[in-house]
Amino acid sequence: MQEHGWEDFETAQADGFRLGKNDRRHYYNEEYVFDDRVLDPERPEFLMYHDTPRGKRLVGFMFYVAAPMDRGPQIGGPLTVWHYHLFPTASCPLGLARKRDPRRKGLLPGADGDEVCARGNLMYRGREMLHVWLIRHPTGPFGTQMFIPREIVNEELEKRDRAREERRQRG
Repeated sequence: MQEHGWEDFETAQADGFRLGKNDRRHYYNEEYVFDDRVLDPERPEFLMYHDTPRGKRLVGFMFYVAAPMDRGPQIGGPLTVWHYHLFPTASCPLGLARKRDPRRKGLLPGADGDEVCARGNLMYRGREMLHVWLIRHPTGPFGTQMFIPREIVNEELEKRDRAREERRQRG
């Protein structure tokens, strides 16, 4: 994480991380989402940031499986909870849709609207994902709940900053 400098939000953006559609915390790297690597800390599909008085602060990674119906590896047994989301209507991965060419209307099964997926296929179920928190999370280091009380986030980030400063001072 520190080698890449992703704690700095601008560095993450320069490395290709973009905010997901209808999201406030998950920043995805499209290249990493569509590669074949799974659980690679050098290529996390998502970085999770929380807004704080000091700007956006990195609080975790989120990993995807390589293919839509793959299962995530249980590297930590029941602690590593991979989960997926169901969608009420067919959706493109990450909302990566483009306008349909009107000359091709009706040629793509399952795509009845005006948009088609720019990458991947329309799905009613998202890929399995795993959150890895870099701060203490109320439900554990792999908790699926995105809401963390602001007080906990700020307290955990302060602890991390103090520990980093102490290490820096020790040399």
